[in-house]
Amino acid sequence: MQSTTTQPKRENAPKKKENGALALRMPELTDIVIFFVGTVLGRTHLAFGAYPFGIAFLCALPTHVFVGLAGAVAGAVSRGRSGILFAMIAFIALFVRILISGAEKGGANGTLFRETLALRMSAGAVGGFVSAVYDLLMRGIVPESVLFSLTMIFGVALSTVAFGLLFSYPITLKGALFHPTGLFSHAGEGEYRRKKRLCIFSILCYLLALTFGLSRLDLLGVTLGGVFAFGSTLFVARRFGSVCASVVGFLLGLVVTPDFAVACALSGAVSGILFPYGTLFGEISAVVIPALWGIYTGGAVGLLSLFPEGLIATLLSHPILMRVPTDATQCEQASASPEGRVKALLDEAMQKRRCDGGREDGTLALSDGLLRLSAILHNEEDRGMFPSEEQYRALLERAMENRCKACDFLESCPRGETGFYLSMPDLYRKLLSRRPPDAEDIGICAQKEGRGTFADALRVAVGRMEEEAYRNARRTPVGDLVRTFGEMTKEASARGEDEGVLDEAVSGKLTEALKNAGLLYAEAKVFGKIQKRVIVSALDEDGTTISSARIMKEISLALGGATLGTPSYMREGAFVLLQIATKKRYSLRSASAVLPIGKEGISGDVIQIYEGNGGRFFGILSDGIGSGASARECARFAQDVLRAMLERGVSVVYVLRLLDEIMRRRNPEDGATLDLFTLDMYLGKAEFYKLGAVTSFIKRGDSLFSIRSHSLPLGIADGGFHGERICASIEADDIVVLFSDGVAEEPAETPWLLEFLAHTELRDPKVLAEQILLHARRERGQRDDMSALVCVVGECERS
Repeated sequence: MQSTTTQPKRENAPKKKENGALALRMPELTDIVIFFVGTVLGRTHLAFGAYPFGIAFLCALPTHVFVGLAGAVAGAVSRGRSGILFAMIAFIALFVRILISGAEKGGANGTLFRETLALRMSAGAVGGFVSAVYDLLMRGIVPESVLFSLTMIFGVALSTVAFGLLFSYPITLKGALFHPTGLFSHAGEGEYRRKKRLCIFSILCYLLALTFGLSRLDLLGVTLGGVFAFGSTLFVARRFGSVCASVVGFLLGLVVTPDFAVACALSGAVSGILFPYGTLFGEISAVVIPALWGIYTGGAVGLLSLFPEGLIATLLSHPILMRVPTDATQCEQASASPEGRVKALLDEAMQKRRCDGGREDGTLALSDGLLRLSAILHNEEDRGMFPSEEQYRALLERAMENRCKACDFLESCPRGETGFYLSMPDLYRKLLSRRPPDAEDIGICAQKEGRGTFADALRVAVGRMEEEAYRNARRTPVGDLVRTFGEMTKEASARGEDEGVLDEAVSGKLTEALKNAGLLYAEAKVFGKIQKRVIVSALDEDGTTISSARIMKEISLALGGATLGTPSYMREGAFVLLQIATKKRYSLRSASAVLPIGKEGISGDVIQIYEGNGGRFFGILSDGIGSGASARECARFAQDVLRAMLERGVSVVYVLRLLDEIMRRRNPEDGATLDLFTLDMYLGKAEFYKLGAVTSFIKRGDSLFSIRSHSLPLGIADGGFHGERICASIEADDIVVLFSDGVAEEPAETPWLLEFLAHTELRDPKVLAEQILLHARRERGQRDDMSALVCVVGECERS
């Protein structure tokens, strides 16, 4: 197999027409066949003097309609004066089709005769109705004219549908004659299989109608219908085997005579068995079998009635049969069949994709990120399994207050120096030594009654507090982090599977669309949720179809109108493998500006801008609590952890939960606001995550959309993560503005900022960010570090 990234077109290859199912690189043969079929059907009498088949054939054609008109007119005129009426009806039907197709599609030349089958049937019914009205006017309302009218109206309409069903399946004349069509295979799904069945029915209707028309013609005693029946049976035997040939032969022969039906069926069955061993064996049997059956049924007369037709059909079919592969060869070498080869080529590409590893495994990338956090967890201070000293002191103070309030001798105690209060230091030291208090520890109170009961209650309260501290120590620092790590690992694994999973629904839809667009043998696989990746394997001899704009359009439509990247092709004989992926729809130009307040020039505001894996843009603005180096260190730490995790494909929510927990454990006095803007540059979906951050804005034209939140900064809130996520849709030319509270704590209270953002014409993100800070310092002075992040959204050029 050879690989190339250029268009797989052959030099000097005849250009493929896209105006119909029969017009594929064989205009001469196509015209001859259509003219022949139109002539035969145009002179085929059905019943009651009606000739509906020629009109129906003309109305069923989606292309080469004028050639069909010539054939239908020639066949009708060959009937003499009576055929002139039907020739005129053919012109009327053509005129009606031009009106219908022109009105439906706006009259463009490229869309003429592309109306739906139902409208084509209507045009045929109109032609049949005109002939019926004419006949009724000429002969009056008599049984013969009524039956003629009904036959022309309904016969034309039903025959148009029967003949037109052929074009619901993307079969071509060249493909039908010289390439496997897959009509009798089980390949495809749903709608595709239904179209194949309709196509088989339509082809059978054509064959029966042609045999019926030719059966009325004799040439030197040779029945042309019999010749056509034998020839068609031989072709089916060569292409599809003995079973299909015997069925088709019997039906076609039955149109001529019963003897022809049996002879054709026997000839098709035997020829289909012998063709794999050589074309000559199959052709000899096609001559011998009818002769033997004729001798058996009628002696010499029977021989003369069947043998000439079989011999002539074999001689005429020989050039075509020599170029047609046998069905047995395809069955023995399934991988050599178009369907088998297409599937094998696709399986090979998918296997190579798996061996190459595809996208980076999310769990492996996540483990690398977690290892970088191990030092943080290792250096965490051990809070112990017992309450803090302050908790013990607070418990004793509450106990003293409750004890003294219930004492009858409280007034006799010195103010603030009760017996309980004086004994608290010793009791406090005893509790810290993890020993339970007893009655003697309660103090030298005047009321000594009930001290044992009170000591028991105090021991219970201390025990409950220590038990709660133990549970918290086991749950909060270690349990929550381990649980978060587990969730992150599971989520990263699921994300990696999502990006590599096969989208069955879209794959089936695309496969169907490609076959309808002209790739008779094609199979497509679509992977990924964000960036779609497509692999298509197809039979395309010269590569003009698979590389055409129509195929690219079908792929884009199947992917929801996505923008496609540059395709790559690999060719193996007549088979082509196409690989293509969607590309980003949006681009971003971003810049930031920072204005520190301290003399040392160190800002507590930190901004990072980068593009992560999967086509996601991240803009982060973090403001450490306080100012100077300590605030900057805290904000930088938060951003470094956030970026390390996001670059490895972990979802933002899990990262923020982990980061909030780590920052609460690092130092209770540390904290930082976080303002995160992320944009999916494939889908245009934006998300804002805010933890203690001020309002942000999306500028669209002269309008401003505010993104606000009331959450607390990282590492500040007790009881878990309380960040907020706001989703928004981004369009091309939008401007996203983030800034710190040094610019404006509440934008509604700073009308100058709203006025400036709404009416500014600046499109350069760097200039706009600097102007925001200059206006802020001029309007409200500088009381804190100032920073601004500006992102200007653009749209990538479509290929």
